[in-house]
Amino acid sequence: MEATKPTIRGLFASPSVYLIPNYQRTYVWNEFDQWEPLWLDVVNIAETLMQPPPAYHQEPPNPHFLGATVLKEITRPGANVRSFVVIDGQQRLTTLQLFLTAVENSFVGHEGLSALLATVRSFTTNWISGQMSDEEPNKLKPLAGDFLPFNEIMEASRKGTELPAGGGRVGDCYRFFSSKVSAWLPAPENSWQQVEDRAKYLLTALSDQLQVVAIWLHQGENESAIFEALNARGEPLSEWEKVKNLILAKAGESSQVDQGRLYENLLSDFDAEKWRNLIGSGANSRRISDLFLDYWLESKIKRPVEARRVYREFRVELDKPENSANLEPWCSELKQDGERFLHWERNPLSDGDVESIFHNRRRMLGIGAIWPLLLALSRIEMSDADRNRCLRALDSFMVRRAIAGKRANSFPEITLATLNALPQHPSGEMPYSDAVINHLATYESNSTYWPGDAGDSGIRWRILDEGARCARLLLETVERAIMRGKYAGNRTLQGGLPVEHIMPQDHSNLEHWPLSVNPDENPEGAEVAANARKAIIHRLGNLTLVQPGLNSILSNKPWVEKRRILAEQDNLYINKDLLNHAPDDHWDEEQIRLRGERLADYILQIWPHGQAVTGEIERIQT
Repeated sequence: MEATKPTIRGLFASPSVYLIPNYQRTYVWNEFDQWEPLWLDVVNIAETLMQPPPAYHQEPPNPHFLGATVLKEITRPGANVRSFVVIDGQQRLTTLQLFLTAVENSFVGHEGLSALLATVRSFTTNWISGQMSDEEPNKLKPLAGDFLPFNEIMEASRKGTELPAGGGRVGDCYRFFSSKVSAWLPAPENSWQQVEDRAKYLLTALSDQLQVVAIWLHQGENESAIFEALNARGEPLSEWEKVKNLILAKAGESSQVDQGRLYENLLSDFDAEKWRNLIGSGANSRRISDLFLDYWLESKIKRPVEARRVYREFRVELDKPENSANLEPWCSELKQDGERFLHWERNPLSDGDVESIFHNRRRMLGIGAIWPLLLALSRIEMSDADRNRCLRALDSFMVRRAIAGKRANSFPEITLATLNALPQHPSGEMPYSDAVINHLATYESNSTYWPGDAGDSGIRWRILDEGARCARLLLETVERAIMRGKYAGNRTLQGGLPVEHIMPQDHSNLEHWPLSVNPDENPEGAEVAANARKAIIHRLGNLTLVQPGLNSILSNKPWVEKRRILAEQDNLYINKDLLNHAPDDHWDEEQIRLRGERLADYILQIWPHGQAVTGEIERIQT
């Protein structure tokens, strides 16, 4: 095995054929991940070459590393050119050949480009003694699969006929580079000299300034073992690691930035164990650092970013002059936002301020896709009242949708749309919260709307008639709101209190929990009453929180006993409210309905809708 670092000229200039075997995967490279970055690299090199070099440095740019390919020379009886099987790198070689062919066709018809045209044709076709090889005209020879359209494109280019339409991903690749090259070369009527200069520098960049690592295998070497070692062993870089390397490379290019200090002060924390932990499960698990980068980038560019494209989007963003010229402030913002994200995602939460309360409920509901909006809001200068009202509006939107049983998979779309609705030139007393509320109120479809109070789609009906969705969240919030109404400040409620069914789930003891109809007198009516009881037993009006240990004591006891125990041993305000309204001698379906109405009133106060939202922490006076 030998390894060399040829340029494209070194790889393709001499007569040879590269065979892509039929077991190789189909062509999968695409515009965003591979074609456009390659085009931008070549153009950047060409434009650098076009500039007059500074007096102290007359050397051309260093070759740009393009990747690796593994090749094995084989003997083919009767072949008049050297033959190589492409063990690895078929995507790269196919793309380069299509790129070169697009350049070749752009030179056709330009009288001043005949020498360049001959050069580029020598990279894509085989010439022997001044004649094109009839046997192996193309440098690249796919043997099967998706690569077959490649042969059609090459034949049409060689014959000067119209290029075929379609061709799948291979055809798309050729058309991409063809359009880019045509647009980059000026029209001949502007200046023939300019056309020639730009063509020369483009071909030089492509043929002499791109470099691959070519691994050449000998006849007896096991190519499958080498392929496995190159592709399947070792831990792939995370998105953060790729982004970090990109940032530090940018820092290394600048004389104004200390690379080591930048890493130690602003980036090193992201390499800590707390950022390397995985979130999610199975194939969908991601490093916390990668998830944060995804959210952070979306908060900056205000559009969705696919998980596999985080690094590529970061590169586009970091290449912008305003970011690359202000690398330290940019990284400082990244670090500050990362600390905020990790604090609210991983640290124990209290019931302190509006932000604490918001994140407590957001985590209980398992909603993370709202982070791009939260990060953007944290960077905006606004009043505390405006910021708190933004969070309270988002809180109302999340919880009301949860009560209504709406899934959270629409939050990525809603988050970015709300982010784009924030005012660029704010005016008014609370411009940002007004914008958030007004935008959320525009949604009407079942998958995105902000549930109101009344009607079949309102949350009052859901609380009363559809069971106890988010029961713990609702009961704990009501308890805190009543507590705040009784005391100044914001006292902490013990988390994880047991949820108790006031009418027990096992209510078969009709002596303690009689039906509204006597079974002996009216069996059919009693069956209807029993079914109605089953339907109401899990509704919010029949649920409460109790102090630890009381759950097992209360058990299936009759209401009179439960009432006495709650009065003597429990000090929760939600139960004081329960006992203040419940009769002494019975607890039945009607009492469950009445308490559900009362809890619904509290919940509507805690999470108001639309412009009724305030930035105040909820307090209930009972």
